[in-house]
Amino acid sequence: MVAQGGRKIRLVILSDTYITATVPFPAKTGTVTVVTPGGTLTSNKKFRVTPQITGFSPPSGPVGTSVTITGESLTQTTRVTFGGVPATFTVNSDQQVTATVPTGAVTGKIAITTPGGSASSAKSFTVTP
Repeated sequence: MVAQGGRKIRLVILSDTYITATVPFPAKTGTVTVVTPGGTLTSNKKFRVTPQITGFSPPSGPVGTSVTITGESLTQTTRVTFGGVPATFTVNSDQQVTATVPTGAVTGKIAITTPGGSASSAKSFTVTP
């Protein structure tokens, strides 16, 4: 078994020096540990789980609007921006974050940052007066 973020997962042994594994849901950025009868090996680099934004609702609104952002690998969200302006937010699940359109926000992409990387929305959020 391989543990990623403390979760056990299935793996396929291809040779004495090569294995493959499927990333579990929900995964977190962190080290990967392989446990065998002969010992334990932990990766010297972090496995990065990158976030994805698949949509958001509503598509527009004034400052103070609550926006539901949907996607994948959002559990570790550390930052949300509207057109580059940081927003307050709540992580609801691995597939959902709720953020408030911040003062000073401009029409533009919504971006989410996690320890695994950043993602931007395909469409822009329109800030209305």
